[in-house]
Amino acid sequence: MERNAIKELAKAFGVRPRVAKGLFGLARGDWNAMEGMVSRLCEFDLNTIKKSISLIKRLKLAKEADDVIETKEEENKLAMFEALKEKIKKGADVE
Repeated sequence: MERNAIKELAKAFGVRPRVAKGLFGLARGDWNAMEGMVSRLCEFDLNTIKKSISLIKRLKLAKEADDVIETKEEENKLAMFEALKEKIKKGADVE
């Protein structure tokens, strides 16, 4: 079904199915689907493109891990703030 849809859209826009598939891959963040399109548009060989895609995926994972760490730090700060607020409510001095 997806192949037929891509072929029909490619035909409607007057582009090769490989380019249409690559553009849909780009829209979905599907780097593997983009390989065919990118290899046509760039001067890189397929091995270089695959290495670049692998690097981009790893960088994305590193960014996601960093976001998780930042979120945890914010959660810890919020928990510390709430604990301090409770101490103050109970009449304790701020340390």
